[in-house]
Amino acid sequence: MAMDLREYARMRCANMLQTERELGMLNGAMLAKVNNAQLHEIIGWHTQHLREQVSLLQQVVDHLGGFVGSQESTVAKGIADSFFNFTEMGPPSELIDLHTLQITGMIAVAKIALYRGLIDIGHLLGDREMIEPLERCQADEERMRQRVEEHLRPLETELSGKLRRAA
Repeated sequence: MAMDLREYARMRCANMLQTERELGMLNGAMLAKVNNAQLHEIIGWHTQHLREQVSLLQQVVDHLGGFVGSQESTVAKGIADSFFNFTEMGPPSELIDLHTLQITGMIAVAKIALYRGLIDIGHLLGDREMIEPLERCQADEERMRQRVEEHLRPLETELSGKLRRAA
């Protein structure tokens, strides 16, 4: 049986749901490693919104016909491996903070693109019940990207100063 667009949408949304769940676990691990108070607040805020995104994605998947078997997210696994491999090298806490902020920004940018693709599929299907929750998720990611961008340059400056003084 050939896959139709609706089935494709269901599969992609289920994969995104799995990715969001795994990224939520990664956020918890990152929170345990960071020392910068601003960064801790950013990741905490994102973790709270991630829970909402998981709920919205679950609604979309249910609307499209229910969960389909999903494998571990290669996106989330790659990000987690990068983070843990870096922290295991024993860098100073300032570098862990900087690395974490950069990873958080990359995640937000990637998720914005993924949500845009899912929303486009929803438009092709003419399915508002699919589009509206995905637009809310995308808006959350846009806010996350903006927050990271607001903090990235000042944090980079602060951390690089500390690293120079320590060297």
